[in-house]
Amino acid sequence: EAWMGVSTMSGSPPNGYVSGQVAEHLTFGLDGANNRAVAASQDSAVGPLQQNYVLQDGSHSQGPSNRYDSVSAPAVGGAG
Repeated sequence: EAWMGVSTMSGSPPNGYVSGQVAEHLTFGLDGANNRAVAASQDSAVGPLQQNYVLQDGSHSQGPSNRYDSVSAPAVGGAG
């Protein structure tokens, strides 16, 4: 997780997005090989937005790999 625009960080970090305490809250979901599987962000203007990452699998013409086959455009959704 990352908190962008935090003016102070004393004690424990905010629990998710808290308007007035952070400018933007980012979360990343990783698969077993530490590849990004999902990214979610939330700020005061829009949110939460979610972006999904899909790795190449056996059905891809190059075969399975650690490369991303597709990355979705950010869309309104829940934190992943």
